[in-house]
Amino acid sequence: MPRINVKQGELAHWLQLIAAEREAGLIADAVPSNVREGLILLSCVTESEQGKLVVTEKGRLSLRMSAPDAIHLA
Repeated sequence: MPRINVKQGELAHWLQLIAAEREAGLIADAVPSNVREGLILLSCVTESEQGKLVVTEKGRLSLRMSAPDAIHLA
C-alpha cells in the first residue's frame, strides 16, 4: 500500500470539510493533492464527473467513528 504523507488529523479535517458540502461536493482543487489522493485511496471520497469530491459511505462511517459520542469510545 502506498504511503500517504499527511500530518496527524489532516485527513479527518478535510473529510469533515468535504462532508459539510453535502451532495454538492467540494471542488477537488480546493483540497491539497496529497490529502485528496489519500482520501480517494482509502475510499472515503470519490471524485464526481464535475470534478468535485463527494463523501462515500465509508467516509461517513469514518466521521461517525471519530465523533466524540461514538459508541466504541464509551
